[in-house]
Amino acid sequence: MVFIQKIRKIVRWLTPYGLIMLQKKKIQEKDVLFLPKKLEIKDYFLNLNYDEQEPKIVEIIDYLRKYKFSSFPYEFARSYHKTDIDVFYDKSNNTPYVIHKNKRLYFPDKWSVDRIQVYQA
Repeated sequence: MVFIQKIRKIVRWLTPYGLIMLQKKKIQEKDVLFLPKKLEIKDYFLNLNYDEQEPKIVEIIDYLRKYKFSSFPYEFARSYHKTDIDVFYDKSNNTPYVIHKNKRLYFPDKWSVDRIQVYQA
């Protein structure tokens, strides 16, 4: 019985990783398809007459001149990276959590650290 529990634990850890890797591959494939659209959007903003734009558009243009395309083309968005999110484990119930607004925000025990970081970012 102990052997079966160990096998289940190994499968439990490997399955989410495999699914996450498959999902990452799908996202990368979609990203390749979306690349021309990203370049088109960036070109659109960079070709606008800078002096005639309202401040919000000027902020986007400035961002796109410095950095690559982003869904959130604002400086504040650069401070949020998934790797900056610390994931902890509660030993009493063996579940992962993050600190959100000075409180523990728990996640399902089957979620990987990477999945939690992506979800929180």
